[in-house]
Amino acid sequence: PNLRLDLIRKILAILEHNPYAQVFKSLGVVPNLDEYRISLNTDIKLDQRRYNAPTTSQVAAIWVEGSDPQKTFDRSVIVYGKGERPLYIRAYYGCYDPLSYPLFFPRGEIGWNRLMPYIGAADDTNQDSVDDTGLVDTVIAGESRGDRIGKRIVLPRTFPGGDRDMQRRFLDAMAIVQRWGKPDYFVTMTCNPYWEEITIELLPGQLPQDRPDLVARVYRAKQRSMMDLLIKGKHFGEVAAYVHLTEFQKRGLPHEHILLIMKAKSKLRTPDDYDRVISAEIPDKNKYPVLHDLVVKHMLHGPCGALKKSCPCMIDGQCRFHYPRDLCDATLQGKDSYPIYRRRDDGVRVRIRGADLDNRWVVPYNPFLLMTYNCHINVEACSSIKA
Repeated sequence: PNLRLDLIRKILAILEHNPYAQVFKSLGVVPNLDEYRISLNTDIKLDQRRYNAPTTSQVAAIWVEGSDPQKTFDRSVIVYGKGERPLYIRAYYGCYDPLSYPLFFPRGEIGWNRLMPYIGAADDTNQDSVDDTGLVDTVIAGESRGDRIGKRIVLPRTFPGGDRDMQRRFLDAMAIVQRWGKPDYFVTMTCNPYWEEITIELLPGQLPQDRPDLVARVYRAKQRSMMDLLIKGKHFGEVAAYVHLTEFQKRGLPHEHILLIMKAKSKLRTPDDYDRVISAEIPDKNKYPVLHDLVVKHMLHGPCGALKKSCPCMIDGQCRFHYPRDLCDATLQGKDSYPIYRRRDDGVRVRIRGADLDNRWVVPYNPFLLMTYNCHINVEACSSIKA
């Protein structure tokens, strides 16, 4: 007499579409009902309702949990199908919750399971505070105690840039070369402090060197973009393996060294292959005005040598990068050296820092990469180097 029939009707209407509730409709056909407990056999990695929504009434079940006082309470359910062995459902299965709380899961949605990730879980160990406290104690000890001054400290290999870390990375690189062969491309990318993404964020009176944080972040984004282009975009072809290293120049500009090992069908084999991806000439200003300006801005070395003996690249009266290079009408494959790139005497000259420079001063580049990233990007074919 205390039941609200209208509420019961609403609940029944909700459960009408619950795939689990449908199995109870054939409950009366199960013999020895008092002996049965319930469940559905599911793998949390598979469809959770594989046995839960039969098109015909094939499963009968009853729910009994922990009915035996002599046994440890076990949160599990068993389902008996017609002519089948009993199927067990544990509390960590995704269908356990909708079977236990059908009104919370009216459509039989998947409940909690062991593979469900935790979001915003509290850090009961308070490890962050402990780490911060230890860091502060270390800083204070370094400022106030002098007993370790002058003593040698061996940095572990987990310290980035340390001797052990560099040795480990070197051995990893050698293992890659041993497995995949010698590198085919050597790419050097240098940050351009006058990228638009940097200059538009500078405050009035600021220079790029005043914002190393901004320079580093923009460079990192450009570097990742270029790596994606080379590796995933297959700009030079299919890459079998690669190694790259970020360095910071003394004046603060980061630059990247990248070694690419190509798959067999993407390797450079002939001088025509070199000319297809690498250029060492000043482009025609009338045909390629944008590329011409970028080469003049980013890809001309010097002047040095006889034109400027005080250039930083000069060592014992010689340019350590071997500029100016010899003119050459056609690309030649090197012997234990970089290729001798095509540098024709086409009469093109540009005025740079008070000197007229021609193709002998051009640093090898890839036109597409240069126009895409607007910075110094030296591209060399290094497969002929034996070292």
